[in-house]
Amino acid sequence: MIDIEKEILAMSEEAKDLPETMNMDRIRRRAKKRKRIHTIGVVGKSFAGVLVTLFLALFIAVNSSVAVARAFSDAPVIGTLSRNLVVRSDIKKAMRHNKDLVAAFEEEGLIPVNMADSGQTGQMTITVDSYYADELDLILCLKLDTDRAHGNTYFYMRDVQIIDLNTGESVYQETHCSMDYFDTVGKLQFTEFFWDNPCTDFEVRFNVWGPSDEMPEEDVAIDSFRFEFHDVDPSPAVHIPLDETFTACGMTFHFTGLQASGSMTKVFYDCPKGENITFYNFDLYITDETGKVISDEFQSFGSRMTGYDYYDETGKRYMCEILPSIFYDDCDSVTIHLSTVFCATHDPRFLRIDPESRTGSFDGKVFPIEVCDSSTTYSDYGLPPMSYYDTLEEKVFFVVPYDEEMPEFNGTITPLAGGSPICDGNVFPVTTINGEKYLVIEYYYATYDKDGCYYFVQQDDSETLRVNKSFSVDL
Repeated sequence: MIDIEKEILAMSEEAKDLPETMNMDRIRRRAKKRKRIHTIGVVGKSFAGVLVTLFLALFIAVNSSVAVARAFSDAPVIGTLSRNLVVRSDIKKAMRHNKDLVAAFEEEGLIPVNMADSGQTGQMTITVDSYYADELDLILCLKLDTDRAHGNTYFYMRDVQIIDLNTGESVYQETHCSMDYFDTVGKLQFTEFFWDNPCTDFEVRFNVWGPSDEMPEEDVAIDSFRFEFHDVDPSPAVHIPLDETFTACGMTFHFTGLQASGSMTKVFYDCPKGENITFYNFDLYITDETGKVISDEFQSFGSRMTGYDYYDETGKRYMCEILPSIFYDDCDSVTIHLSTVFCATHDPRFLRIDPESRTGSFDGKVFPIEVCDSSTTYSDYGLPPMSYYDTLEEKVFFVVPYDEEMPEFNGTITPLAGGSPICDGNVFPVTTINGEKYLVIEYYYATYDKDGCYYFVQQDDSETLRVNKSFSVDL
């Protein structure tokens, strides 16, 4: 409180030269004004303190509960604050390697469920903290708790199933699952699942694998878990058909479609074809109308996002590139850029092995071969062991007369089935038997082509080639 007497004394010097009546009136007016300003200041500070308290309470509430944040999301002023704070701090930490998802979660929000399952053995508990669902992806925010963890123990998910509870249909698309390890007990992590037919009522099943107690070097299924979800409303995706074709690096690329949702962007294209060339993947990115990169395969995880290939009902092979989502970017059109291609060339000549007739052919020459059973090893021919091939459970041996014109075969190919060379870098060795050179090949039984024959080729080292092709897409 202001001491009026002290105020009067403080102002008395100013009033010496004024008439007495005017002097006292001025002193009283000033004293009252200062008291009013002080009172307003006290009330203002108190109100500011209340606002700070409310803001802190709101911050704690929306960052600990998505439900609270959504309840406030439409309210003026507070709604804006709650939308900005909808992603909790522990979830933001879990998204450090999934930064492309932050915008989607802030836009749509995670659905809190807090479902826990102790499995069938009770050795560990999995908690689904929250989830996000759109037409292309189901994302679970999970936490593992167990007393089994010690030292470098690791756990991970396998044998995943997503079942539509209304139809009993499996909707899990097995082409992808971000198989994150539960490397830290009690730590939130995101696991993504592609699904073919998003549904409203479904069950997620999976096993948790980890080191065996008896044999720590071997992984085993430790426990099984299941979670039911009901009344889920997956966000829709944008579907844009494409028909863009161009040739680069000796291959023809035909882009067929783009899909974008809150979680990801998919770009579809036919598997590229080329003469004596094997396609692996390419670098793809998307820009907006100003040329700004808005979706890049490398920008979310710090490493390349993986795509997948698949076949339609006719057996035609397609490819899919996966990028962070552009669904929420304010764009009328985007440009898709193909910057580099990762590929390898192979020798157009191949060695054809017919195990039924026990003959081989190369470059127009036909010759008899020896076919050995799976118990044979390279050491039987005086050759050093090759750990990869010698450990194959179902294998076949071919001993072929060697010609100096033969290349160094290092892989197999299925030309009749339209396949590309599969090479692992191991060159099949040549040995001398009774003064004659023979090529010794060991491989899987299951790698033969449609005609029941085996085809072997030499593939060169892979390389990255510049492309610099692009085309625009209206959204």
